[in-house]
Amino acid sequence: MLTGRFECGVAARWLPRVLAGAVLASGMIAASTIDPEGLVSWSGRVRVAMWVVSAALALAIVRGGAVLKRFAELGEENLRIGVRAHAQSLPYVEITDVRLVGPFAGGRSWAPTIAIYDRAGRGWSVPAPLRNGEMFVDHLLSNVGDEQVRAWAEVRGVRAGLAWARGAVCAGYVLAGAVLLIAVLWGRP
Repeated sequence: MLTGRFECGVAARWLPRVLAGAVLASGMIAASTIDPEGLVSWSGRVRVAMWVVSAALALAIVRGGAVLKRFAELGEENLRIGVRAHAQSLPYVEITDVRLVGPFAGGRSWAPTIAIYDRAGRGWSVPAPLRNGEMFVDHLLSNVGDEQVRAWAEVRGVRAGLAWARGAVCAGYVLAGAVLLIAVLWGRP
């Protein structure tokens, strides 16, 4: 049995908060540029609406990014998935499917995840942008030992899709930085 602990890097765990702050700040800056003199009677309502929408988006980003705080630990007989000291165990013999789930799939999280399903049909999520994620998938599939699970994971391109997942998260952060820069430049007097 191959063992080890896998988790996202520090940047992947903290950047959702930065992204949420960028969305909130850009919403505030954009709202402040709408009719600053108050010449139009409904401009105040539009400003408040932009603040509320940007705050809701920031909250959704932080909640969706919570999956990036999870760790996956390969033990001798089971997989442990959790956050900090709170972890749940999944025996390897119970694993029936391993898939790569893209961003916004099912409306649950904007972060890509590795979905692991057990015999009861329950899904377990592990963040896709793990450090050494390819090694995690290789070790997980070798520990499962079921050739059918391994074959389906290979057909679905779980291991190959991890590089795409890291690139998608990185592109999202770059886009957020660009949005913040545009908002700051647009908000200048």
